[in-house]
Amino acid sequence: MKTKLILKLSFLLIALVVVLAYRSFSESGGLVASLNTAFGISSTPKINWCADHVVDVLWVSAEVPEKLKTLDLAALRNNYCRLNAEPIQGLEIEQVKWAPLAVSSGATGIKSTLEWNKELELFRSGGLPFKSSNLARELVDK
Repeated sequence: MKTKLILKLSFLLIALVVVLAYRSFSESGGLVASLNTAFGISSTPKINWCADHVVDVLWVSAEVPEKLKTLDLAALRNNYCRLNAEPIQGLEIEQVKWAPLAVSSGATGIKSTLEWNKELELFRSGGLPFKSSNLARELVDK
């Protein structure tokens, strides 16, 4: 009788420890990160700089490579409206000089501008600065 009671209490204690460990692991974000890695899901945040219901995207900088200027609207919308955003570290953002890179127009007539700093490989849209290595690499590749 005592052996069965001790066995049941041990099992319940082990189950409690497992539940607490799982709860701690899932709240810390480790579970989500592990599952994303296992299934190949990128957790890189994306920024959509284009206007809602995009009608047109136009490169306004003369430094954009010709291969990007000749893309049709669907390719521009699918590949360049949502950009991977990376953190910016160790820079005084207030000191950065911005130049217009692209303008998008929405169906309601709203326009949005994507600005950049070529030397620092930084971008800004709607006052929000971000880094996008993929776009910077394509813009430099001539």
